[in-house]
Amino acid sequence: MTKTNLTMIRLVAVALVTHSGPLAFIGCPLTASAETLHHWRFEEPGFLVDRVGGVELEPFDMGPVSLPSEDRGTSFPTFVGGYGPNRSAADSTGHLAGGLAENTTTVEDTFTIELFANFDSLAQAPGVSRSMLAAQSNFPRQGVGLSWALGVERKGNRAQPHELQIWVVENEDKGEHIRSGLILEEDTDYFLSASFDVAEAELRFYVKDLSTGQTQMSIKNHSLTGLFPQPLFGVMWPEDWSRVDGIVDEVRFSRGVVDVDKLLVNLPAGDFNHNGTLDVGDVDLLTQESAAKLNSNRFDLTGDGLVDQEDIIDWVKNRAHSWMGDADVDGEFNSADLVAVFTAGQYEDGIPLNSVWSTGDWDGNGEFDSSDIVVAFSDGGYEQGPQPAANAVPEPASIVVLLVGLVVITIGRRPIGRRSEIAPGCH
Repeated sequence: MTKTNLTMIRLVAVALVTHSGPLAFIGCPLTASAETLHHWRFEEPGFLVDRVGGVELEPFDMGPVSLPSEDRGTSFPTFVGGYGPNRSAADSTGHLAGGLAENTTTVEDTFTIELFANFDSLAQAPGVSRSMLAAQSNFPRQGVGLSWALGVERKGNRAQPHELQIWVVENEDKGEHIRSGLILEEDTDYFLSASFDVAEAELRFYVKDLSTGQTQMSIKNHSLTGLFPQPLFGVMWPEDWSRVDGIVDEVRFSRGVVDVDKLLVNLPAGDFNHNGTLDVGDVDLLTQESAAKLNSNRFDLTGDGLVDQEDIIDWVKNRAHSWMGDADVDGEFNSADLVAVFTAGQYEDGIPLNSVWSTGDWDGNGEFDSSDIVVAFSDGGYEQGPQPAANAVPEPASIVVLLVGLVVITIGRRPIGRRSEIAPGCH
């Protein structure tokens, strides 16, 4: 056995026996810069259901299509951030082509609208001058009254430019038509977003060609001081003059400006707390879900219909590129991780399902016990630094695992100071 392994065993024993200092609070998730109000994912079950606000779309010549659909959606993400697998989209199936949702949440100032799209046609048709991707209004139900509408200008033929633009209305007498200067093409997979910011008097457009990765952005000024709130939400607005010929997916509407790194297209798979990065908060949520055995698609990273230890391994190894046992997700498994989990005070504490990744549950059963120690050291990453790009063969760790397990079993139940507390204001 190497000197390093002997040192590691001593560190575990010291952490268990001697630590009695104050513990750091477990922090609240980072506050996002925007609040999601509605999100239509167009996934089964509940194809038309808003996964955040619970409002269901009423379809008009719009139905589900599996992804990829022929040559459409081949570059759409197969897993969207921390929301789950992306297997289907909304497809226009007739001359109306859209869906309406009643009584949606309105905003009076700043908002962001995001979606994925692929256009079969942007050529101008009789009576059709634009493709309206998403909007809030009160027509056609109760007369004319627009709040905002994101769309693409349709031209006479395929060779003419098709510009992303938005219409924003402050009141019945004042509104603006704002052109992005960003040109879209037919038969191309796009991510599109627009943020209307009252405080900065700006309209920020973001377009990403998913097949090439090319990004276009533009900022346009406006003179509006608010919005004319309307509760009827349209996806692919179902009117002859504004129809969308193509597919639309993952329509998310938020209050506030969504930062670029937190846009749907930029959220890494496994970002379950939607803060734009893979961190300890994400894997804590994943271990909780694994222990609960609910098997939600949102957490099923491996796509096998289960949320279990395999998903945890996938998150740690393939997404965070770290080691089992890396309690603070800093990319390394070392003595600091051992000190952190043992001083959290949850080792074999007899409280069912109270442990998460950061407090020692490394196999996803909701408990911190000797099996988690075995899982961590069997991975071979202790004091190896960051995970190498190409997996190196670690030193055989069976003896180490056995000795560490004996240390834990022998002295793990001794008092080790007060348990961790949740910071005030966390829920």
